Amino acid sequence: MQLNGEGVKGRGAYRNSLDCMQKVMAKDGVMGVQRGLTTAFYREAIHNIPRLGLYEPILATLRPFCAAQDGADTFLMRLMAAGVCGAVGGFVVNPAEIVKARVQSGRYAYGGPINGTRVIIREEGAFVMPNSLCVKSS
Repeated sequence: MQLNGEGVKGRGAYRNSLDCMQKVMAKDGVMGVQRGLTTAFYREAIHNIPRLGLYEPILATLRPFCAAQDGADTFLMRLMAAGVCGAVGGFVVNPAEIVKARVQSGRYAYGGPINGTRVIIREEGAFVMPNSLCVKSS
């Protein structure tokens, strides 16, 4: 669904998620529906490891500045730590999200999620902006 309509004029090939699953199942069978499952696990790990692993260290860093008088963690302190963890997780997951969408589309054949990330960085660069956001110099 993420790539539905990419490269074609007008409406995409699928009306909704159920329609997409039915058409993929009819064309490629169960393996088509499961395509990219390993990459999806990789994406989830990349997204959640920083979120879970950074929460306590960030909370410990904030304690000297934001702790309540009794030393308890305040709601604001926990909210700030969670926000930073979510932002870091969102930042680092972006390449994995691209690899996942490409593998699931069936248009790209990477040798696994890590290989896909390496190929994208090598061929397209680590910081690629869509053409509509790039400023052309004259």
